[in-house]
Amino acid sequence: MVEMAGALQYASTAEPEPQELTDLLAYLALALRQITESVEESTGAWERRGYWVKADRFRHEWRWAEASEQSLASALRSGDLGAGALVATELGAALAGVKPRAGQKHKRPWRGAQSAWESGEAAGSRG
Repeated sequence: MVEMAGALQYASTAEPEPQELTDLLAYLALALRQITESVEESTGAWERRGYWVKADRFRHEWRWAEASEQSLASALRSGDLGAGALVATELGAALAGVKPRAGQKHKRPWRGAQSAWESGEAAGSRG
């Protein structure tokens, strides 16, 4: 989530070109997908042990990640960068307490993320 916070900070302070913004939004969607998958992994393990309430609470606590991923995926599919930027702004509010790493300012791990996201879409990943 630290990397996501760095990407969001960059997007809010810079004015990325459309291709870079698309990569950045795809990067966020991929990161949110990983979070959602890890939530499902954790809750599945708890449910196998009979911890239904704990699993439900945890799923509820992280529901925003899946909803944000789906909204970003929808914006990316339709090419609506404005809608994607709005989702990113909302995501920034959800991650307000997360601070980017020092020195991350000049790194741009989202470069090329659109291709990775599209590959996942073509393979039938959620989103």
